[in-house]
Amino acid sequence: MEVYLFIEPEYENSPWCNSILQGLRSAFSYKKRSLTPITSLDNLNSAQKGSFLILVGSNPSWIKAALLNKNTKKIHPVILSSQPYRSLPGIYSYVTSDSKGSMNYLLSYFKNNGKNKPALYGVNINSLPNIARKERFLSNSIFETNEEDIFYNNGSVDECFASFEKQVSKYDCVICVNDYAAIHLIKQLERIGKENMLIASYGGSLLSANFYPCLLTVSTCYEEFGKAALSICETLHKNSALQYISVSVKHKIQLPQKNNQEEVYYNIIEPDENTPKENDNFYNDQKMNQLLLIEKMLSKCDATDIKILHMLLKNIQYEQIAIDCYISLNTVKYRVKQMCEKCGCSSKKELLLLITGHHLL
Repeated sequence: MEVYLFIEPEYENSPWCNSILQGLRSAFSYKKRSLTPITSLDNLNSAQKGSFLILVGSNPSWIKAALLNKNTKKIHPVILSSQPYRSLPGIYSYVTSDSKGSMNYLLSYFKNNGKNKPALYGVNINSLPNIARKERFLSNSIFETNEEDIFYNNGSVDECFASFEKQVSKYDCVICVNDYAAIHLIKQLERIGKENMLIASYGGSLLSANFYPCLLTVSTCYEEFGKAALSICETLHKNSALQYISVSVKHKIQLPQKNNQEEVYYNIIEPDENTPKENDNFYNDQKMNQLLLIEKMLSKCDATDIKILHMLLKNIQYEQIAIDCYISLNTVKYRVKQMCEKCGCSSKKELLLLITGHHLL
């Protein structure tokens, strides 16, 4: 059984893609199966009929182009990307998240908490998961919603909020399509005195877990996407009577947690042109991409690193951090240096600038 892996270039640096790939590699390694990464569909010229192509991506145009490519005609594609139904051409299998169940959960949560008018915020039209959430939002049976209740991120999260701010008085609750849009929205609402609005988010990122435990989040275990993909390939390989298989991965809910920690205020520094930039243009927006950069850094940190970061943001000196974390002064300095390198920052000051410049805290 030959299985090839093709990843959308703009998607491959995202945290979600990394989780999918981790699940794929783990599953194929456990089953002692071979998985062949390719960088071009031209690499499939020598593929045997009955082979499988796992497509990992988010942009519907990219996935559609891959499905229609002449080199994929003789093999079976397995798409790992959220979509509400079979909306793409050809015969293929796919793994998706439970967009209907998760949307109904969030809207029911709003309803049970006395809310009357929801908005959907930060939608990226070049993302299949965002499109799926939009369609579920519009087709729900809990609230009356329409296109006017949807706010798009067309390459600028600031412009997205500017559009929402004009109608903010209409809404008492918001579903954000990802944690990064939610974090930006929370800080902007605080700026205009609307911080009491109930906000939920798709994501479950390390950013929200470490900085916004009070945020209601819906997340997908993307590692399960990879494991499901192998199961699809093995099942279809053994049973030629099956045409395709569709799998829906259950969502996970993180209810808001009351933050009992001491409230601390930070000096907010606006990012400048020297602030490190993310190479991934999935959102085509510098602020969103820098939040993705911070997320990637956090994904490589352990609990001690996170504690050090929180203490640095409270302006605590290295010597006290070493005492509170039960580590040496040199270890503190080394860990800070490692975090800087993970973010592409040249100094502690630049690292804190990257975080505080986004009003995370």
